[in-house]
Amino acid sequence: MRVAFVIYDGFQILDLTPSPTWPNVPVSAHLQRRFTAELGVPPAAYVERVRIEAARRALAEGDEPVETLARRLGFGTGETLRRAFHRHVGVAPSDYRVRFRGTREYA
Repeated sequence: MRVAFVIYDGFQILDLTPSPTWPNVPVSAHLQRRFTAELGVPPAAYVERVRIEAARRALAEGDEPVETLARRLGFGTGETLRRAFHRHVGVAPSDYRVRFRGTREYA
């Protein structure tokens, strides 16, 4: 569990702007097994989930364009964010923004 908190806290401390190399840092096989055993998901999947949660918040609370938001959150491009967002949430980021803009209930 401690590793997950370090990643999550680090993500928050960096104001949702991870280093461009952060998702590509090699993770030892041992760390990956331990992380997956503790949390039930591999490190990359956990990081993506944290980024999706940050995107959900940003979409509901702000007007930042999806392309800019994608770069700021470490997705690289708007298309990468759209695909990941749809995979996790089931709707496009723009549709999510319309539905949840100004609310505190991030579905």
